[in-house]
Amino acid sequence: FVVSLLSHPILTIAKGVLNTPQSMFMARQLTTASLHTGRRARHTLRSILTTYPISSDGRREPVSQSTAAELVDSFQMMPRDLRLLATNNITLGVREHYYIFRFPPFTGVVASDRACLVALGEAQREQRSAHWAMAAPAGSGVASEVLASEIVRVVQKRTSGASSGDLAGQLYDGLLQGPLPFELRVLDAVLREDLLRKQERFSRISSRMARALGTRDRRLEQRRPRSLGLLTLAADAHAEAREEALYQLITLGDALSSLGVEVKRAETTLEALLRSDEDMAALYLSHRKQRGEARPEKEHVEVELMLEAAAAQYADLEDRISGVRASLAAHRSLEELKLRNERNRIMRLEVLLQMGSLSLALAAVSGGFFGMNLHSGVEEVPHLLWLVA
Repeated sequence: FVVSLLSHPILTIAKGVLNTPQSMFMARQLTTASLHTGRRARHTLRSILTTYPISSDGRREPVSQSTAAELVDSFQMMPRDLRLLATNNITLGVREHYYIFRFPPFTGVVASDRACLVALGEAQREQRSAHWAMAAPAGSGVASEVLASEIVRVVQKRTSGASSGDLAGQLYDGLLQGPLPFELRVLDAVLREDLLRKQERFSRISSRMARALGTRDRRLEQRRPRSLGLLTLAADAHAEAREEALYQLITLGDALSSLGVEVKRAETTLEALLRSDEDMAALYLSHRKQRGEARPEKEHVEVELMLEAAAAQYADLEDRISGVRASLAAHRSLEELKLRNERNRIMRLEVLLQMGSLSLALAAVSGGFFGMNLHSGVEEVPHLLWLVA
């Protein structure tokens, strides 16, 4: 009886609070947000993907169109891993029975006995819906085809017993004299193709920047001499070509900055993996499948050497990008100095014009004063006109 007496006013107050317009509005907002989240998750699972399956013996299965849900069921993936694959960020996530990688435009899932590269389906690209339409750039299917061919080449070469040209295979041959696991060969191929792609982009950007800088420097050397010193304002005959080169440098500088961000992200991802002995040991998926237990955390020599070599190459590429960006910044500073000199020259000319205007204004005031049509007697003074003039 006492408990009911005490709880009745509390329940009455709580009921009144929950029935207020603000509480009902918040409840509707939470319900709507949860419904939208569920719809987005279901829509992501229904997204159409182009898959490139590869078996551990180097055989390629036919390219097929499948949904993200089918990919999840095939590899027993966690659904939240699809969000990592659908981002533009660089990801290398190690799980118990598989690992996922995202080095745009390369995306895929790797298990101990098979790998599956993922690209955006054409139907999905036309609709431009879900996360995949934003995450997969144009040409991701071509990139996946190239990577699949490289993986097949590496796997078949190692399966046939031929000497491997990949870094991980050479390290493994030299250290342990044993077959390199399929999942590590795939990882090495992914890292190598991503590095080659970024190096080719850097070569194209740097060569175009060199041509633009050369055009600008040649045009500066061919400038006609100034004949009026500080008063020269006319543009030289090659100003248009220099301006076009400067516009190209601005565009190429943005592309170089974007490439630098991607290289830095890849290097950071590999360094984070190198700091985790558990994740490096977990990359040996074949060991877990064959023995039913995880590989000891300290036994990851091949993976560590592979990741260190790739991280060193990313760092070297980042240094080269920084060098080109420093050169671009120096040329930009020189151009800004040139523009400041032009502004100073214009300001000096404006000062001279203002001084001339002031002199003419004083003369006009004197002429206006003596030229008024009023009788003062001064107009009768002989030869005063010439003195005033």
